[in-house]
Amino acid sequence: MVHISAELVTETWQRAGALSPGAAERLQRQAGRFQEQVVGFVIGSLAEDRPDVIGLGLYVMLVIVEMFRSAPGIRIRKVRAREISDRWAYNRKLSVKLAVRGRLDPAAPAVAELSTEPHVFRYLPEAIGEENQEDPVPLTNAEYWHLVAVLKTVLDTVHDACRPGSRRGRGLASARS
Repeated sequence: MVHISAELVTETWQRAGALSPGAAERLQRQAGRFQEQVVGFVIGSLAEDRPDVIGLGLYVMLVIVEMFRSAPGIRIRKVRAREISDRWAYNRKLSVKLAVRGRLDPAAPAVAELSTEPHVFRYLPEAIGEENQEDPVPLTNAEYWHLVAVLKTVLDTVHDACRPGSRRGRGLASARS
């Protein structure tokens, strides 16, 4: 069972935010090769959204994948389309139920109970919310909850694809420039 630490979450999003445009592009290509089904799911799920919403979703997806890739002692197999489909059905229903409560508060204890990776899940509302960003993307409630469902599906499927292994976390180290 993988559990990404709060420290690794913070370290990963800070490193991702500091990437040069060229390094970010390399990271995108790596993610496409590493988790083709996940990237395809995100692109397909966000295809009808505004370009800035698509960009935000792809960026947060990359950071989530890198959190797992950076974790020491795990191997990640490729996620299969069926796994994504199963998780997507569940997370869409969950986001509809949660939407009536308003937007997620990352500090609320109940948020941690919504995922097997509480620290990674807490990152989602912080990443897509407008409060802590230099260049925020204003989201309608529908866009917000759609992104939550898409990105939680990414988190859940990549988490499920993790197995104990002997490789050291490598993540962003190979994309830096």
